Amino acid sequence: MDAGQFEACWHAHIRRVVAYAERHVGRDASYDIAASTFLTAWRTWESVPDEPCPG
Repeated sequence: MDAGQFEACWHAHIRRVVAYAERHVGRDASYDIAASTFLTAWRTWESVPDEPCPG
């Protein structure tokens, strides 16, 4: 596990993940969804693709 790579991924994608979640579940739950998403990514980091979010 490379914590630096994970941190870079988080910084690069957190706003996009929160915005996606907000559109689907509302603002109140969007941060919980984003946190859960990145927790799953942290736990399964070896299987996360090089470009984790579609373009």
